[in-house]
Amino acid sequence: MTLTRAQDGSRRPVDGPPLGRALVRWGPLAVVLALQALLSVRLQATAFQDEALYLVYGHWYLDLWTGSAPAVQSSPESWMSGAPQLYPVLAGALDAVGGLQLARAASTACMLAATAATWWTARTLFAPPRPGEGARPAADLRSVVVGTVAAAAFAGSGSVLFLGHFATQDALAVALLAWALAVGVHAARTTSGALRSAVLAGALLAAASYVKYSAAADAPFVLLAVALSGAADRAARPDRWRRSLRAGGAAAAAAAAGVVLPLLLGAGPLLQGVLTTTVDRDSLRPEATGELLRVVLAGGGPVVALGLVGAVLLARAQPALAAVLAAGSVAAPLYQVSTGESVSLGKTVALGVLFAAPLVGHLGAQLATRSLGTGLGAGLGAGLVAAALVAAGVQGAGASARMFSTWPDTAAVVEAVRPLVERHPGEPLAADTPEPLQYGLVEETDPTQWSATWPGAFRYHGQQDLPAFEAALRDRTFAVVVLDGVSSPVSAPLQALVPAAGYRQAAVVTSPDGQRTWTVWERGA
Repeated sequence: MTLTRAQDGSRRPVDGPPLGRALVRWGPLAVVLALQALLSVRLQATAFQDEALYLVYGHWYLDLWTGSAPAVQSSPESWMSGAPQLYPVLAGALDAVGGLQLARAASTACMLAATAATWWTARTLFAPPRPGEGARPAADLRSVVVGTVAAAAFAGSGSVLFLGHFATQDALAVALLAWALAVGVHAARTTSGALRSAVLAGALLAAASYVKYSAAADAPFVLLAVALSGAADRAARPDRWRRSLRAGGAAAAAAAAGVVLPLLLGAGPLLQGVLTTTVDRDSLRPEATGELLRVVLAGGGPVVALGLVGAVLLARAQPALAAVLAAGSVAAPLYQVSTGESVSLGKTVALGVLFAAPLVGHLGAQLATRSLGTGLGAGLGAGLVAAALVAAGVQGAGASARMFSTWPDTAAVVEAVRPLVERHPGEPLAADTPEPLQYGLVEETDPTQWSATWPGAFRYHGQQDLPAFEAALRDRTFAVVVLDGVSSPVSAPLQALVPAAGYRQAAVVTSPDGQRTWTVWERGA
């Protein structure tokens, strides 16, 4: 038996050998992470439009920096939703080594890291060691339950599982935010290296804001959670309350410096991208409010709902912290619902789940530990918690699979187009949704060759959209045209114009699931 010394000088037994204690402490988290990884990597599909876009431009930047690519004319800084020199370059490098699966595996690692950070955040906020408790079994039990329930709630939500095998900057941004919250809360609760931890938290927030600009909207919730994490101790432990305020202030200062300094040192062109993709963004695919709310519910509704219940419970002891975490859990998804924008909404829900999961951990610990400590009905609360987590995980697994099946398999159309573009090296190409074709043909084409048909994307001789395409077809500008008739408002009218302009039909390709049929034309002699 191992003994530990309490504050009064007595020695108390610690329950179990060190290996056993380590298994109790880390084992549940390891199980959660293993299940999360399996549920994410099971999701398989060809590259989605956004994935293809980042991977293609990642390859282009790498080629540009090595001197093997010409300067691009489209200025990715002005329209990408994150700094194009960050995630796209990382993803492009991974894709060059191991293809799409390795790029997606990086997202899996990011979301697993976010789950681990959520586990740490919940334990730090709601199960900190109490003076004199040392490693008492009761204290250990609460800590294990709080962390495990929070981690499981986060890991099992649909949006988190989806992002866990989706090669965009979202997973990296969520991981950075999650660790900023975890490290910041740790800084507020410790006396050793608190300033270093607070500065690190601020730096992580700044990095998240550059990786994905909209992540900056969640920075205030992270900073407030850090600053208010000691509010419950204001009367009994004013030193802890002041410590949390100092940590929040230091993190805020570091985050501000981390955002402003790069702009002063030459990152100013990124501001146009911030404005275009966030502040002045037009709705690309508007939907009714009811449909948008269904997307939110599918992506993480059960976890957010349980988090709000946990916030009500927490409000009795820590009303300010409860309010901040509750607001953070709904702010990002509800804001996007208010704009009517459906694009990326399923991914946005993960930001809400990040704040809701610690509240679910607190709620689960209250139910489980109190029930286990009673006589009649012992274990009832723990059973309810386990059942709720299983149900939420099943719902999340199903939702993530549906999210991963919303775009068509483009492998066949890529192979149909490949010999055509090889016959017309470097010539202009047009497609409804060119990004998956760009990615599939990344060795044969470069981004400057492709023109898309979505509104405002194509201009020609002072005209845009359908008139511009009509004029370009008359001039036989495009060597190859790929249309599906449904992806944009001009696609169907264009299908009637292409043959009349002297283009021959080279192929008709239908995706394996029947979602989409593409007609491929090649310019005639």
